[in-house]
Amino acid sequence: MTKVAKKNERKILPSSSSSCASPSSSTSFSDSSDSNVSPKKIKADRSKDSHRSRESRPKNVTCREDLEKIRLSRHKMERFVHLPIFSKAIVGCFVRIGIGSNPQGRPVYRVAEITAVCETAKIYQLGNTRTNKGLKLKHGNHERVFRLEFVSNSPFQESEYGKWVEDCAAHDTELPSMVHVDQKQKDINDLLYYQFSSEDIDKMVEEKARFNHNPTNFAVAKTLLMKEKDIAAQKGDDEASICFLVVVGKLTEKIADLDEKANSLDKRRTQTIAAISYINERNRKNNVEKAEKAILAEIEAKKGTKVEDPFTRRSTRPTMVTRTKEPDIQSSEMLIRAELEKKVKQDDVRRKKDEEVCKKKQDEEKKKDEERKRIQAEDLFAAHDFDVKIDLDVTMPASAPVGPRTSVGGATNGSSLSAAPKRSLNLEEYKKKKGLI
Repeated sequence: MTKVAKKNERKILPSSSSSCASPSSSTSFSDSSDSNVSPKKIKADRSKDSHRSRESRPKNVTCREDLEKIRLSRHKMERFVHLPIFSKAIVGCFVRIGIGSNPQGRPVYRVAEITAVCETAKIYQLGNTRTNKGLKLKHGNHERVFRLEFVSNSPFQESEYGKWVEDCAAHDTELPSMVHVDQKQKDINDLLYYQFSSEDIDKMVEEKARFNHNPTNFAVAKTLLMKEKDIAAQKGDDEASICFLVVVGKLTEKIADLDEKANSLDKRRTQTIAAISYINERNRKNNVEKAEKAILAEIEAKKGTKVEDPFTRRSTRPTMVTRTKEPDIQSSEMLIRAELEKKVKQDDVRRKKDEEVCKKKQDEEKKKDEERKRIQAEDLFAAHDFDVKIDLDVTMPASAPVGPRTSVGGATNGSSLSAAPKRSLNLEEYKKKKGLI
């Protein structure tokens, strides 16, 4: 065995020596070739190589417009936040983030790079959706986590871009290259035109449901929970495990919580509906009262206009000059006749009304007299109501001498006394004179 090893060593040594000699020969070739090349040619080749290296080196961002290409707004964040590739695609993009306000009360914004996507402890509202995601942002050498709701929709300002460039230069932070900008533009386009699969949709629905306070449809949510509970009960009967009891308990708690939320929401809705119905009823009553007042006012106004005033302007129609005068005269005569007929009718109506009023008065008086007579007939004191003839013309004794006296009518005094009618007064007339009746 030792003899075979020695023979192998002897065979290997020449090859190693030849290999060691080859670099010397190559170096001597290169030296001989370099010695033949002029120094001017070497300098030219070196300048070309440096120029090529500069051209091949990627350029960095030089202006605000280049950085604006990979800026993400709050609207885009709201649109992409539940996508599966959201966390991977937005890392390396830039945002305009609000960091507070200055002493004058104006908001202050900074240009920041997204370095990571993380979850925060708070669930907040982002537009029409809810999430707990936050952005880890870098400005210069400072890093901090911000919620997506503080991202601005406005483009970068020139002062903000200058501030970012100064901070990057102060902390020896390299600006993003144009290759990076192109890559991030492609990632943003992938987010915009992402094709969803059934698994992606299920994940998005689960994530949205995780952050929602209340389900969009309580009935559907309750039926789903009941189905899950039935499935868990069937599995539990087969396996008879403790996990079954835990799952069923959680599902029953969720169903009870869902019922409580539905009842509270229903109460809130009914309260608002009751308040709105009360307001509508009150407005309806006010409208009816206003309409009644307006109708009464219109009636009063019409009553006032019915008074015929010769000085008021009458409603007339304009006449065309081309028409003849005869129809106008006929129409005027007809109008006069119509007015006269109206007046006659009005007079007849008034006369009838007056006659009816007089008849009513007479009937009332007759009724009163009949009632009075009936009362007198029924009264016991009416038995003493009888007529007593009292002769007021008493014959005086003749003191003057009896002799023929001629009167104006050619009759004597005695004949005149005897010829004068005797006046009698009954009890009823006496009572009327005294005002007793």
